[in-house]
Amino acid sequence: MKFSWVLLPFFLCALAEADVLPRQGSNEAGVHLAVQPRHDGGPLAPAVIIPPSPFAGGRSTNGKLWVENIADAVGATLMDYAWSSAVTNISLWPSNPRPRDFIMQTTMFLKQANELDPDTTLPLPMPATFSSPMFTVEERDAKGEAWLQSIFDGLMAFHAQDLLRNVAFANFATIWDGVLGSDPGYRAFGYVNTGPCSPGPTTHSNCSDPDHYFEWFWGHPSRVTHKIMADYVREVLDNCRVL
Repeated sequence: MKFSWVLLPFFLCALAEADVLPRQGSNEAGVHLAVQPRHDGGPLAPAVIIPPSPFAGGRSTNGKLWVENIADAVGATLMDYAWSSAVTNISLWPSNPRPRDFIMQTTMFLKQANELDPDTTLPLPMPATFSSPMFTVEERDAKGEAWLQSIFDGLMAFHAQDLLRNVAFANFATIWDGVLGSDPGYRAFGYVNTGPCSPGPTTHSNCSDPDHYFEWFWGHPSRVTHKIMADYVREVLDNCRVL
């Protein structure tokens, strides 16, 4: 019997300091991994750059996102509910200029009343932190790590309630440490630069070699980085142990 897998990505983030807004041009805003044109589970536009827009089919990168690469690799249907800049709970930050949160994403999914097979459906909540991102080597701090640990603890408790509900935990900080740190360093991944290839808001900037840059434009991984992220998640799924 051939299963038809369904991947359900969601995005949630926390602010280490709720009064610190992400600032463009500063590493304090972290890394954005979920930016794509729609968040209702519908099909995404082709991941193609149409100049002068730097957004491939509306994505904040120059190709497919990591979740799309996973779906392609396993032959899954992708229903994407990830919403750019969504926070965990907007009620904790009512002055947020982008009033969107994890609750809204899950509400959208539940209202659709999709009939999905739980044995072949994989929800993918993706937590991140902004002002002190868990993805960067220099700025990871105790608050971000504590929040990350609380999510892991919650997933473990969820698994303990029913041992048939397995949970895999992939931390992209492993990639960021390997690329931005010295072991093994960005050149081991084939990059020539850890910064953005296209620093401007259009494709008019000089970006002739995007596949050897860690980022596409500031704070947003390139399509090659998204592929590495997908490969890493698949490796975690293949090798993780049931605790």
